[in-house]
Amino acid sequence: MEAKTGGADGPSNIPIIDLFAGPGGLGEGFSQFRAEAGSRAFGIRLSIEANEAAHKTLLLRSFYRKFDNNIPEKYYDYIRGDIDREELFERYKENADAAQKEAWLTTLGETEHSIVRDRIAEALGSDNRDWVLIGGPPCQAYSLAGRSRMMAEHRKKQAGDEKDDAKIALDAKSAFDSDHRHYLYLEYLRIIADHEPAIFVMENVPGLLSSKVKGDSIINKITQDLRKPINALKPSERPKKRRAKALEYRLYGLSGSSNSDLFGDGSTLDLRSLIVRAEEHGVPQARHRVLIIGVRSDLQGRPNPLDPSPHRVSVSDAIADLPELRSAQSRTVDTAESWALQVASVQQQVWFKAIQPDVKARMRDASRRILEALDNDTLFPIYSNDAPKDINGLSDFMKWCRDSEMSFTCNHHSRSHMKSDLWRYLFAASFAQAMGTSPKIMDFPKDLWPNHANAEKAAKKHNAMFADRFRVQLKGNPSKTIVSHISQDGHYYIHYDPAQCRSLTVREAARLQSFPDNYFFEGNRSQQYSQVGNAVPPLLAYRVAKAVYKFLATALPSRS
Repeated sequence: MEAKTGGADGPSNIPIIDLFAGPGGLGEGFSQFRAEAGSRAFGIRLSIEANEAAHKTLLLRSFYRKFDNNIPEKYYDYIRGDIDREELFERYKENADAAQKEAWLTTLGETEHSIVRDRIAEALGSDNRDWVLIGGPPCQAYSLAGRSRMMAEHRKKQAGDEKDDAKIALDAKSAFDSDHRHYLYLEYLRIIADHEPAIFVMENVPGLLSSKVKGDSIINKITQDLRKPINALKPSERPKKRRAKALEYRLYGLSGSSNSDLFGDGSTLDLRSLIVRAEEHGVPQARHRVLIIGVRSDLQGRPNPLDPSPHRVSVSDAIADLPELRSAQSRTVDTAESWALQVASVQQQVWFKAIQPDVKARMRDASRRILEALDNDTLFPIYSNDAPKDINGLSDFMKWCRDSEMSFTCNHHSRSHMKSDLWRYLFAASFAQAMGTSPKIMDFPKDLWPNHANAEKAAKKHNAMFADRFRVQLKGNPSKTIVSHISQDGHYYIHYDPAQCRSLTVREAARLQSFPDNYFFEGNRSQQYSQVGNAVPPLLAYRVAKAVYKFLATALPSRS
């Protein structure tokens, strides 16, 4: 199948500028939404990302969109690994050039703002009023885990100094308060002030609602600034346009049924409306995010809250059709036989006898399956380029993910695990099958505890975070939040099938984030995991795009 070249985002699309775009999850959802006539309702004019690997993914997806529904076979050859990127882009140079113009690798806040202003103005062209700004500043400084990690890292750096614990803690807090990522939203404000979008969508982590800097609430500061962005800027940073002096926005959340803005009574924030729960909107993941919608004050009305999906999508709903894999082994020669024998040898361990009968039975069953597959030369590989299994009557979620042109799976390569972790994963997945819940560290046989002081503390319930160090993503539930830490290890993302004895692959994590199967993640595997963990679920973004479009169709009838 040969493709026509040329951009799919024409002048009739509502323009989108995507900031802090990552691999493009938020933009993907907006791009996928179609107007009544079937054409794309939104067109990304510019997406900005600072991370090179994420930008490479973003650029490839921009290239993909330039073909609209007529994707060339060469694209599939590339993501299958049969041709290189240079050959693909050279073959469709017009589309590659358009993608290069759209996906911009730069660091906001470090790049001179006049360059950013001019690049956005060029991208918008004459559509410089009726457009949408999307994105959110990096969230590490706002997330609860991120705050704890930043403080801990600083304490660790200071541990060798001759300071008492109180002084080290004070220095750590000072380092946290001065972190530049708290203020990246100021670049967001400058862009709003310069270009006055009709509406903006700002996304962040729930920790934003409780975060404080120097004792002051971050969310109060951010929302006050977003309402009147000109006032938040230094006089030298304010645009010269006269109309900008009166620029104001009403702010809304997308949860609940209230028609008032966040300051419904004129002073009090309605924070409840800001939290959107992805699992309530068709995403197979319990991912909760803050979404702030800003509507320019000259426009009437507001986007309606999101309607919950009637069905919850579970982990198995999302990934059961993907090819089965075994884990690879690290720190040893890895063969199918050595892996299978290592896993099955669990039954010869002294501690195995003391495991609960139901859990033991499932561990034995998984060992039997593994050895039978080894004998029949059908043991799972560690990487699969095979197509997902056929499933009759595909669900709406599968229709969203699957691509009928793909006879293979990409980004589906298992991690390597230490021998000791193979038994831990086997036990954990078997325990989850038997008990319907993921085990805590105190549920593991003591011989399977990591050689770590926190294991003992966790068993005594002094360290609740470490108690969850090994977590199975339960088959019948939405997964826990996929976060960027998945790039470090897979302990928190164990596959529910004991016989596979591994953590989730990039593709499985991407499915739980609702990325389509033809969405290819560039970079090494750790970089791919980080991109997936940091992204906005495209399916959730699609629901947001629908609400924004319905509002704009009324507020800006000339664009509908």
